[in-house]
Formats: sequence, C-alpha cells, structure tokens
Amino acid sequence: MSPLYLTEQWALIVYWTLLSVWVLSELLVFATHVSRSGDWRQDRFSGVAVIAGVLVTISLGSRLARGVPEMAIVTSVPLFWAGVLIGLAGIALRWYAIRSLGRFFRMRVMTVPGQVVVESGPYALVRHPSYTGALITLLGVLLCSTNWLTLACFLIALPGFAYRIVVEERALVKALGDPYRDYMRRTKRLIPYLL
Repeated sequence: MSPLYLTEQWALIVYWTLLSVWVLSELLVFATHVSRSGDWRQDRFSGVAVIAGVLVTISLGSRLARGVPEMAIVTSVPLFWAGVLIGLAGIALRWYAIRSLGRFFRMRVMTVPGQVVVESGPYALVRHPSYTGALITLLGVLLCSTNWLTLACFLIALPGFAYRIVVEERALVKALGDPYRDYMRRTKRLIPYLL
C-alpha cells in the first residue's frame, strides 16, 4: 500500500502543509536567532550533522515508502493523522523551548556573556527540549508515510542529534561550570526520567 499522500489529494495537501510549516518555522528560528558574533568554532559542524541527518532520513524514508509498499502499516488513515498531530506537537514543543530559553538561544553552539542555566518551562524536565521537539516532529513526518521501513529511518537522524548534544554540553560545562554540571545530574537529555 502506497502512502496516503501519494494516492489521496487531501493527504498530499496536508502532508506538504505539515512539511511547509516545519521548514518555515525553522527558517524563522534561523532568521531571528542567528548570531554573527561569538566563537562559532564550538559548533564543530554539529548543526550540519543534524540537518544532514534529518534530510537523509526524510528523503530515504519517503523513497522506501514508495519503493517498498508491502511494508505499509495497515491502519493508514488514523496513523497518517496521528503523524500530522505528532509533527505539529513537536513544532510547538520546539518553539516553547526556544521561547523559554529566551535571549540565550542560538542556532550555533555558543554561549553569551551573562548566560545562566535555564530551568524553567520544558527545561525543568529535560536539558534539550528543543531537540526533543525536532525529533518528535521528524517522527510525525515519518509516521505520515505509514510504512515500517520509513519509521525505521528515524534511527538515521539520531547520531547527528547525539553529536550535537555532546558538543553543546561540553560548551555549556566549560562556560557555566558547576551550575550546569548540577543541572545535568538532575535532568535527562531528551525524555524526562528516561533518556
């Protein structure tokens, strides 16, 4: 069975709307939070790793959904809509995390003078809720393909995010010291109480 967005016009519109909202929201984040100052060497190409992982995941997942329709999940309409809702929830979580971090949020791994450990909003539960939101969005987009192989492609994006988190946490420990180390002991990286 092919993905709904290949067989149903309404699903194609909904799917591309979800992708467009995600891309436009990321472009807005970039436009409003890119910083030309500071030491960008701390980033160590981790942003590129995340973006490349996401693009490969979506591209390969979409091709597998088309190319291996026998791996389709039977209950496709409810799962398609679940994917849309999960994707939108991920976008909302990412924006909530960005707003909670406020002036300390940057697109690149870098710290700013006067930076403190933020423990409000979603940061009370996890250290990287913005990445959690991005991963939830990615999972939702993949779920829209309603194909087991496409869902398995989610694993492709994880190394890029893991690398980004390691790079970011090193920079934060170096800049913020013990307050950030204490925060790391109290919170998980992506999923409250688990991971």
